[in-house]
This record gives sequence, C-alpha cells and structure tokens, in this order.
Amino acid sequence: MLDGMGYDVSSMYGLSSLMEGLGELLTVILVISAILSVLQCFFGYKIFKFWIAVQGFFIFGFIGALLGFLLFEDKDGLAFLFAIVIGIIGALISYKLYKLGVFILCFGTGLIVGIILGNLARIESGATAALAIVLGIILGIIGVILIKPIIILCTGFSGGMTLGSILAMLIKSSNALGVILGIIISVCGVVFQFYLDKKAAKTPENAGTVPPVSNNPA
Repeated sequence: MLDGMGYDVSSMYGLSSLMEGLGELLTVILVISAILSVLQCFFGYKIFKFWIAVQGFFIFGFIGALLGFLLFEDKDGLAFLFAIVIGIIGALISYKLYKLGVFILCFGTGLIVGIILGNLARIESGATAALAIVLGIILGIIGVILIKPIIILCTGFSGGMTLGSILAMLIKSSNALGVILGIIISVCGVVFQFYLDKKAAKTPENAGTVPPVSNNPA
C-alpha cells in the first residue's frame, strides 16, 4: 500500500516491526550475557572447569555440526546427533585439559585489557591489536604457572569488564561509563572470590563446604 508520497507504507511497517523485534532479541541476549558475566566475575574459579566444559561443548559441537551436515547431507537427525556426540567429547577433553583452558581464558582476558587500553590511549588499531596479543600471551603463560590467583583475577576482570559494557549498553550510556563500571565490578568480584577461597580454607571440615582452591584444581 502506497501513501500520498508514493512510499510503500506496509513495507515501512514491516521494517519497523522487524527492527523492534531485533531490538527485543538484543535486549534478551544482553540480559543473559549479563547474568553469565556475574557468575564468571564472582564465582569464576568455583565453576571454572564447568565453564571450560561448556565452552568445549559448544565449540566442538559447532565443528561437529559442520562435519555432520557434510557427512550426512540429507539426514538432519544424524547430523544433529553427530554434533551432540562431538560436543560431549569436546566437553570431556576441555574438562580434563583444563590448563589449556586456563591459557585460553587468560589470553582472552589479555585481549580485552589490551583493546581497552589501546582505545583509551587512542593508539592506532594495528598497535592496539599487537598490544592485546602480547598481553594475552603473557597472561596465558603466567596463568598456567600460577593457576589459582590468575584464574580468579582473569575471571573477575573479564566478567566484570564485560558486565560493565553490557550495563552501559542497556542504559544507553557512554563507553567511558562502561569502563568505570567494569573496573568497579571487577575489583568487587576479585575480592569476593578471594574471600570465598579464604573462607573455604578456614572451614574445610564443614559438610558440603567446597575445599580450598589450589594451584592444581582437580
């Protein structure tokens, strides 16, 4: 249907509905991401191996899905089952080879920190990428050597900074506020995780208490 200016009104309404739907979907995704970021920031070490297993399941499952649809072209059920099996195998591998997960986690944290520092310093994109990669490698190596404190720091800061950015997006504020919120939340998360570790170390005999974390989580 055309209006007096010759525009297709029905198409405009359809586009408007589509954009509104995408906006609502984005909000849901941001809220879910915020919840996951809270868990990572404040309970990162406690759920670390579970977190690695979940990441391994989705990464290997995605690869399995691609292979499944190539191997079983017209059999979507078999392809889906193949993806699930590969995902489970990936989760088990990731759970057992947690040190690789530690390196990946710390490397990712270094990337986030490097990008933030590069943007704040307003250096060119190439130098920012180089800084992020170097920080990622350094943190990854340190993380494998000093597992417990590094996992707490990395999960606290990566979860906190991500949460700060999400909150800034939800309230439609500036990136600077997101960085400030992220730093505050990160510090709170790190302090809380060390508090939980210290508390667990003092009461290991209590029933149902998680044992104190060590540099080699089993």
